[in-house]
Amino acid sequence: MKHIVYPMSAIVGQEAAKRALLLALVNPRAGGLLLSGAQGTAKTLLARAAGALPQVGRLTQLPLGATDDMVFGGADIERLLVDGVRAAQAGILQRAAGGMLLLDEANLLPRPFLHAALAAAAQDASLVLVGTMNPAEGTLPAAVLDGFGMFVSLSGADDAAERRAIVRRACAYSRAPEAFAADYRAADEELGASVAAARERLADVVVSSAMRTLAAEFVVRARCAGNRAELFLTEAARAAAALAGRSYLLPADMEEAALYVLPHRMSAPPEMPAPPPTAEESEGDGGQDADDTPQEEQGQDAPQGDSPDAGDTAEEDSHADESPTEEPAEESADEGGDADDTAPPPPAGAGMDTVFDALARMTMPLLDFAAELRAAGTGSGKRLTAASAAGGRMVRDAAARERERDIALAATLRAAAPYQRLRRRAADRRRIVIARSDLRRAVRERRRGANILFVVDASGSMAARARMRAVKGAMLALLREAYVRRDRVGLVAFRRDRAETLLPLTRSVELAQRLLRELPTGGRTPLAAGLSEALAHLAGAARRGELAETLLVVLTDGRATAAPEGEDPAQAALAAAEAVGRTGVRALVLDTEQDFVRLHLAAQVAAKMHAPCYTLEELSAERILHIVGVTRDFGA
Repeated sequence: MKHIVYPMSAIVGQEAAKRALLLALVNPRAGGLLLSGAQGTAKTLLARAAGALPQVGRLTQLPLGATDDMVFGGADIERLLVDGVRAAQAGILQRAAGGMLLLDEANLLPRPFLHAALAAAAQDASLVLVGTMNPAEGTLPAAVLDGFGMFVSLSGADDAAERRAIVRRACAYSRAPEAFAADYRAADEELGASVAAARERLADVVVSSAMRTLAAEFVVRARCAGNRAELFLTEAARAAAALAGRSYLLPADMEEAALYVLPHRMSAPPEMPAPPPTAEESEGDGGQDADDTPQEEQGQDAPQGDSPDAGDTAEEDSHADESPTEEPAEESADEGGDADDTAPPPPAGAGMDTVFDALARMTMPLLDFAAELRAAGTGSGKRLTAASAAGGRMVRDAAARERERDIALAATLRAAAPYQRLRRRAADRRRIVIARSDLRRAVRERRRGANILFVVDASGSMAARARMRAVKGAMLALLREAYVRRDRVGLVAFRRDRAETLLPLTRSVELAQRLLRELPTGGRTPLAAGLSEALAHLAGAARRGELAETLLVVLTDGRATAAPEGEDPAQAALAAAEAVGRTGVRALVLDTEQDFVRLHLAAQVAAKMHAPCYTLEELSAERILHIVGVTRDFGA
């Protein structure tokens, strides 16, 4: 039974996505389109409907379960078996030439396939590349995003009437697909005809010098890296002009194209340096003593409208039960107040911005660190996978062993095919004759996830500079990527006189968001307790045989101020660090110390753990990549 594609004209709403699809169909040189949105926002429905428009061409989909032979081509098994002739069979990428290639759930595709599809679209001026993704299931690297010319973020309908229309049409389509499609055939034919006419007209559309200048200005304002943006922007504007029936561009064409070409390429402007404090402000800051610290901590994030943690009840409660008369000395000790009394105070928010920027740059390289852990000892190199005897993706074949159960059928047939004429003649048979020497087994690999355990200083010194907001953002970004990479991320926080596991090792983004929002800050710094809590997790990983895949990341300034009764806090912290070092776990210490006078205590902790230690100033993306000795691998 022939499948009836849902008509594009019947899709309710999502006008921006529809328009971007038409632009992509008219001009493949616009770089294709990536549709991003939550489940149920009609991403795949729109892409398939666009590919089925009359006069547009054919749609080819690259499925998630595709193998190398399916994507890149391989031997023609039928000809091998019937004629004994070795012949090549085109893969999905070759068959898609001249039409539309759909990468459904592009963020979940193996990276080699994704890069091959982008390369094919770049080389074939007639191939329209359309991808879909759900950002909740993992993001794409910036380099891959840049390969898509246009980007549209889809959201669900907010209007009740629109939702009713969606349900009504979906039910009508389910009851009678052919009759439903017939109702919208005329509208779809009109869309297809307009695309075909625009394609014919595209060659006559010229770009004036003024329009090129306008495109360059748009890209400069958006702070896009490289020059792809100008090229895609100009080609998308040409498609808009062709659809409008013109042979010249208007500023409106360039403005419309910018809505689709620039969003996924824009970068934030650099932070402007804060003005130096006035004499009055300096006096006020210099005269502030430890008694003011709780109020500062409690109100630190209040003006920050973009902070997800502003006004969190957990943080308010954590400060409400700390009276200024009970812990002023502890707070002062955490922040190094004695050492900083003679130093000029930093600009307001400077510490927060520095930490936030550094942690944001740290997030993706840390994933590469995890990728290196997955690859270590497996011999799998860029695949970042582990050989698997039970399940997983087949990557190649090999000669079958005795009592082999996982036979690679296609490879076995290929091995037997050249001998079929002789074997059939000798055995007087017409069926396929397979010898024991023909048998091939499947060599499989599966994703091997890493455990990333964060041990975070949640004491008053972190709260005073709003560092915890940055840590939360980095953790959530890691979790989104961990969903795709099968990594697990956990969080141990230490404050006051104890440490606790706030986030057990998990891949659940929802659970992480809830727990991280409730993460309190304030109090003393029990670094020894935090490392001891991490040690318990490492013991569990060792019992499960996962220690080699575990990465421990400690974020602290190293200024331990709390320990079990009778012990020196600093010595207890060093002893706990030494115990962690004896486990042999891979670890990294990030020194968050930002005070004028620095004691570099975190470096001593790192030395005991046999781990590298880096300050926030060193945490550029390039530096991290050099540290871990691995570049971003799109084959993960």
